[in-house]
Amino acid sequence: MVHIHLANLQADVIVPCALLMRRPVYIKVACGGEVGEVQRLAKVALLTRWFGLRHASCVQALSQEIVEELKSIGVPSRRIISVPNGLDYQNFAPAGPREKASLRKLLGLPEAAIIVLFAGRFARYKGLHELFAVWRTMNRPTHALLLLVGSADVDDGQPDIENGADLLVRGWTNEIRNYLRAADVFVYPSYADGMSNALLEAMSCGLAIVATRSGAAEEMIDHGASGLLFDARDQHALDASLTRVLVDSRFRKELGRCARARAGDYSIEFVVDRIEAAYMQMMRGAP
Repeated sequence: MVHIHLANLQADVIVPCALLMRRPVYIKVACGGEVGEVQRLAKVALLTRWFGLRHASCVQALSQEIVEELKSIGVPSRRIISVPNGLDYQNFAPAGPREKASLRKLLGLPEAAIIVLFAGRFARYKGLHELFAVWRTMNRPTHALLLLVGSADVDDGQPDIENGADLLVRGWTNEIRNYLRAADVFVYPSYADGMSNALLEAMSCGLAIVATRSGAAEEMIDHGASGLLFDARDQHALDASLTRVLVDSRFRKELGRCARARAGDYSIEFVVDRIEAAYMQMMRGAP
């Protein structure tokens, strides 16, 4: 069989080849919305007609948004499988007060700050313009710190990012777990997504979540219980949500506790079992 990760143009090339070889094909669609594979390749699809997606044996959707997009281009419902991303739930666990203090010392972060973390690509569609605009003007505690961890070399529209008293930028790291466990709040203002691994890991680490209703976020988070959701590009709602979690420590901790519990539904074991079951079904049905 063939597994295609990301339904870009390679899917339209590989699927007909696999069909000629009488091999089943599994495709994972990584993102929905304006930067997702379906919408982003709409112009090319005037020629390809999304052949790869429409003729794959099985297509994995991370969110209901992606399910609806697949149906809209003619992918049969019977070939769509809803399987989320998964995580190592025990590895991404909250840090206690002493461990959090040690992590902040290790990472060179202020021990007494309320740290609001963004982790990911510094790309325009991640909503950093709105986040910076809100952070500069909002009425927040003086010891609140916005920490950005990621890379700024992937998009030509990212805002200027400079370190300051209330803003700290760190480069891309393979040890994001340490930053997550050292932070208090996770902010994710993205315009579009499939299912954010960074968001899921932040939930598992017990951070208070402030995120847009993009991709699978509404399916992952119970608004007001395990996080606060707002509409993408809505700076007023982002301001109000961040203000609430920054000024109310009890509410912030309760959001984190509930987020940790909710993340338990996305254990990697469950996800692997679902994908393996789909593989076996495809192999049994192969010509």
